[in-house]
Amino acid sequence: MNKIRQVLRCYASGSGTRSISSMLNLSRNTVKKYLQVYQKSGLSLESVLSLDDSSLCNLFQEQYKRSEEPPARYKELQALLPGYAKRLKKKGVTRQQLFQEYRSDHPDGYARSRFCTYFQAYLALSHPVAHLEHKAGDKMFIDYAGDKLSLVDRGHGSNDPRRSFRVHPPV
Repeated sequence: MNKIRQVLRCYASGSGTRSISSMLNLSRNTVKKYLQVYQKSGLSLESVLSLDDSSLCNLFQEQYKRSEEPPARYKELQALLPGYAKRLKKKGVTRQQLFQEYRSDHPDGYARSRFCTYFQAYLALSHPVAHLEHKAGDKMFIDYAGDKLSLVDRGHGSNDPRRSFRVHPPV
């Protein structure tokens, strides 16, 4: 709360937002937000500075809280995301297919970029990620999402994995 008080005091003394931000080591946008909240409150500078820390905190944090509910299409999408995440695990299912299905069912729904953003956020919250530490070039990690690779022996026309394939060195 000390920073807010300092911003208001500097503003009252006639300093601009750039000089306040450089003096107090704050970003200009933060200074602007503090000053906008102060101006919207309609209170005098003396009354704002005389507030205790908890009241000052409540005054400045109330402005940042969202009072409106999320739109109905957001709620609909949130209800669909668990099913989409489950279906994405199946072989051959892509995000593009899921988005096309979503748009066919909800023509007034979100566009692809917003759909993917919300879907990625849902996946990040529901599935933790493990980061693997390794030396560069020490190991190779392969992530393949398509069909399994099959080898065909040209001589016999067999793709039996038990058949051995000889690799002849170049002459």
